[in-house]
Amino acid sequence: MPNVIVRRWSLIAALIIIFLAFFINNRLQSMKKPPEQKKVFDSTPVVNAMTVSSENLRLDIPLTGRLVSKNKIEVFSEVTGKLLQGRKAFKEGVRFSRGEALLKIDDSDFKLSLIANRSNFHSQITLLLADMKMDYPQNFDNWKSYTENFNPELSLQELPEVKSTQERGLLVARNIYNQFYTIQSQEAQLGKYMVIAPFTGVVSSANVSAGSLIRAGQKVGEFLDPYLFELEVGLSVPDVEKIKVGSEVQLTSNDVDGKWQGKVTRISKSVDDRTQTLKAYIEINSKDLFEGIYLNADIGGNTVSKASKIPSNIVFDKNKVYLIEDGALRQQELAIVHRVNNNLIVQGIPDGAMVMNQVLTGARDGMKVKIAE
Repeated sequence: MPNVIVRRWSLIAALIIIFLAFFINNRLQSMKKPPEQKKVFDSTPVVNAMTVSSENLRLDIPLTGRLVSKNKIEVFSEVTGKLLQGRKAFKEGVRFSRGEALLKIDDSDFKLSLIANRSNFHSQITLLLADMKMDYPQNFDNWKSYTENFNPELSLQELPEVKSTQERGLLVARNIYNQFYTIQSQEAQLGKYMVIAPFTGVVSSANVSAGSLIRAGQKVGEFLDPYLFELEVGLSVPDVEKIKVGSEVQLTSNDVDGKWQGKVTRISKSVDDRTQTLKAYIEINSKDLFEGIYLNADIGGNTVSKASKIPSNIVFDKNKVYLIEDGALRQQELAIVHRVNNNLIVQGIPDGAMVMNQVLTGARDGMKVKIAE
């Protein structure tokens, strides 16, 4: 009996041990990581690409220049005298309308001298009447009327018409013509004591003030139109062929907010030795701008058909790019029409073509590539 019990418990213990071994083995097997599968490496390059359209493009030419007033004059005095106080002071920033007096110089001494010369001339003509009545009676009434209406405080009237050569000789002998033209010259000189504004504008600089003694030939200031400007820009020789007088210009400033319209009014025909450019002049009319500031100009040039705009850095061998067709590179030759900063205007790329938009080391015709998402 005892032997039976021992064998039974031995069997149970063996079964328990076998079960525990099986359980532990399964547990350990589940904890093992499955063997990693080796990844297959894809060596096909991934590249950036852009879809390019072929269309009509205007060849805008970006330029920069300094703004100057189109109507600007240096004001000089042609006579000597004391500057009088006018209705408006000749000072920087003061506005004058066309026809207003910019400067009035004291002309009292000169005017008195002119009146004295006219009076002396009147005396000479009066003395001439006796000879006229005797030798040239057919013209006596005209000279008499001229003498009676003579006023030494007014500008000279034209002399009566001479009727004969002998009459003209008499006038020459009596020095009438010489005195007449001398006085006319003085009358013209009298007008120079007042400087008139030739256009509406403002004083941009003033070197004198009321009461100052001004001398003939002295620069007294500058006067300019504050609204009409010209922008001088330098054009490369190839760009000259792309624009013309009358071309419209878009203008912006880094210092003043806004956009302005201008127009090309002149193009030089001489190349600057230093810059190897030709000067073009753009006219702008604006109340918001100031002389001396710099403007950025986009001049509208000719329009090119079937053209595309691409980055300049993707072009290789001077005139080629890579198209991507069916997952492979294909070289495409171009015709470069125009350069705009870091971009090129080209012809020769089919409309809707996919162009590789990067530099790829080792790129070649037919090379397989993938387009980056």
